[in-house]
Amino acid sequence: MTNNIIIENDNNSVTVSPFGAHVLSWLHNNQDVLFLSKKAIFDNSSPIRGGVPVIFPQFGALGGMLNHGFARISNWQLASSNDTSATFVLRADKDSSKLWKYQFEAVFKISLTDALNMNFSVTNNDTQEFDFTAALHTYFKVGHIDRVLVKGLDGLNYIDSLDDDVIKLETSKAITIGEEVDRIYLNSQHQQICDLQMGRHIHINSQGFSDAVLWNPWIDKSKRLNDFGDEEYKEMLCIEAALIDKPVTLAVGQTWQGSQTIKITSI
Repeated sequence: MTNNIIIENDNNSVTVSPFGAHVLSWLHNNQDVLFLSKKAIFDNSSPIRGGVPVIFPQFGALGGMLNHGFARISNWQLASSNDTSATFVLRADKDSSKLWKYQFEAVFKISLTDALNMNFSVTNNDTQEFDFTAALHTYFKVGHIDRVLVKGLDGLNYIDSLDDDVIKLETSKAITIGEEVDRIYLNSQHQQICDLQMGRHIHINSQGFSDAVLWNPWIDKSKRLNDFGDEEYKEMLCIEAALIDKPVTLAVGQTWQGSQTIKITSI
């Protein structure tokens, strides 16, 4: 925790850990925007529960390696930083090559304007093309899950991960959360959390990422997670900029880029 990087402007402060290039917190007008579990593990080997884990080169179990890939449990190099931005780099090494044989360079830049901006890129430095999936697994802090509405997903198809990956149509203009939810919305780049208890809208916009994941573990799964409090599902909601349904095939020497921008407004 002592090597964390802090970037800030007048009303915002962001803390980033080089382990995983992991955004741990974002204070906006002295309020937490991101959720970080009180039981999160900081041992430089386990994934950190909360904030913004960087998922690469595999989302979930959709491949042959460990769950959610290795980027979130790797030590990234700080390439540059100033008062309002920090850039981290992860390159192939002997440890990554044991899990994924390709030569690559991943760059993650976090910057503050009137919003939190996160830019992620992957360059193929290998001699052959490769495929990957990815996500910015963003955990949002909410006042109480019972008083949250999620907008911007109506009319979209989604993969219901809790129902044998059946594809369904979202018909609700304002989604409420009252049970475990784990959905991959297809072709979704704009979402909004309406937090009635905290009196704010969280506007989420992405580019390059074709999908969005909506996730809350609810009661039973919360109890099964050793790094998550039994009652913490009430104060968090994940909306993740993701690249899942159609993996990227990256040619030799080419670079893929994706971004997620988060902005807060009052209700």
